[in-house]
Amino acid sequence: MGDEAPYAKMGDNPAGAPPAYNAAAAGSYGTAPETVNASLVATAVPAGNANGGFGPATTSTKETGSRNPERTEWRDLPWAILFWLHAFVIFILACTLGADATQADNSVDQKTYDDGTLNDDGEEVSGSSAITGGIFLMVFVAGVLSAGYTKFMCAFAESIIHCMLIGNIVLVALMAFIFFSVGFVAGGVIFLIFAMLTACYYYVVRNRIPFAATNLKVATTAVNEMPATLYYAYGIMLVQILWCVLWCLALYGTISDPDADSVTINGDDFDLDDCYQVTSTTDEVNKPTGCYCGNESDSDPHKDGDCIETSINGGIWFLMLVSFYWGVTTISNVVHCTVAGAVATWWFNPAPGKSPVTGALKRSLTTSFGSIAFGSLLVAIIKATRQVVRAARDNKDIGPALACVLDCMLGILESLLEIFNRYAFCYVGIYGYDFRTAGRSVWTLFKERGLTVIVNDDLLDNVFLLGCILVGVISCGIAYGYGKGAGMDGPNTGAMAFIGFFIGFVLCLLTMTTVSSAVATVFVCFAEDPAPFAQYHPDLHTQLVTTWQQFYPGDYHRGTGAQAGRV
Repeated sequence: MGDEAPYAKMGDNPAGAPPAYNAAAAGSYGTAPETVNASLVATAVPAGNANGGFGPATTSTKETGSRNPERTEWRDLPWAILFWLHAFVIFILACTLGADATQADNSVDQKTYDDGTLNDDGEEVSGSSAITGGIFLMVFVAGVLSAGYTKFMCAFAESIIHCMLIGNIVLVALMAFIFFSVGFVAGGVIFLIFAMLTACYYYVVRNRIPFAATNLKVATTAVNEMPATLYYAYGIMLVQILWCVLWCLALYGTISDPDADSVTINGDDFDLDDCYQVTSTTDEVNKPTGCYCGNESDSDPHKDGDCIETSINGGIWFLMLVSFYWGVTTISNVVHCTVAGAVATWWFNPAPGKSPVTGALKRSLTTSFGSIAFGSLLVAIIKATRQVVRAARDNKDIGPALACVLDCMLGILESLLEIFNRYAFCYVGIYGYDFRTAGRSVWTLFKERGLTVIVNDDLLDNVFLLGCILVGVISCGIAYGYGKGAGMDGPNTGAMAFIGFFIGFVLCLLTMTTVSSAVATVFVCFAEDPAPFAQYHPDLHTQLVTTWQQFYPGDYHRGTGAQAGRV
């Protein structure tokens, strides 16, 4: 790797704004590009700030004379250390307490009722081999459908957005008509108001749709040219599954008593060896699920729940929730930062024949990991607090009104922080900032173009959701046909259809999440420094500028660094 990193140093730039991307130092991004054609930039990139973008004006590294930091500099290192220490603790708990608790639980006989007869669990499920084959088939089908929808979305993004917005208006208006028809006037009025609000929203944002569609087109082009972004996203999904398994084991070990050798039912103690767990039952028998002790007769003493008691301190439960969300959120944001770094390379300094994704992933897992862990911890704490509030409401520890208010406030805070982090991690992935510096840059961006950011995301979220539903439904239909063709019985065919929908929805969601990360990165790069993009991708750059000027006419041509047409 070269002596200088592809990230530009903060120096004395105002408001923490990033300077021009130093392409010559982009050792990890590939070879340095040739000098940008001045006439092309002069005609195709009329400067809106010092770098030619519509973001905050910045000072270039040439003007300040500062040099880029060494790429070995780790950002927010204490938070990275804290995350790995916490992950190590979860791993130890899972391998010790979790393993012991699972072994103790397995020592209790597991029973089921089948056609009114008590049987031991563990019998081979009919059609299991066909279901296994169907799962592999659905993974392949969902992957093909997701790739197909990505190309369809790229080609018809603007039409899809218009159809989604108009469809929402028609659907809500239809609901209002139905309520009026049946005499439910109040419901009709409510839905009519929603229809009018949706129509007003469509009218206000209609001139922003072309830019959102072009933004999506640029993002999907980047992802299609770097398919490794999707491969890594699928691979990291497996890491998330592994984290969930380890966390569940750690939690079970924390709340269970693996040394328990007796069960108390209605004040009487029974030896654990004389007890059994009924895991499923039928309507024909009067024996609900739960723990029984005796000779497997209808008169055996019974209690709800598991035979092995579980309990947990409220403080430990909160910490375990923070741990779970911290792990899941951090892993997801590693993908986001990886996509941001790869798309930034594609934008600023593409190297033909070289994939920047591996380098971007390496930076996300090393020098930028502390920043990712820091930002993810903030979201994890809010998510865990919401779960505690909901549990307190369910247990009637706090009043329903107070719980509703707290849950609503925390939900708003969570949503705002997730939007903030989405763009902060773009700056982390693009420029290698620490989280606080990235946050200042996002704050500046939001002050200048906050409404545009939110509307752009909202318009495209509908497109992403539509794709996930379509892929899930089509996969469900194919899975159902597969089950019928394989001779499965009714329950297994239904299970196969559900599995098909789940796999299709999840794989398409992973694909759309990757594209969504690329969309946010394209927006940030276009805001900060569009000049390099004009050389490497002139057609796409022209489309971005043209559609931008449809709702900010003249703003991109001021050339003084001052902002016009603030929203």
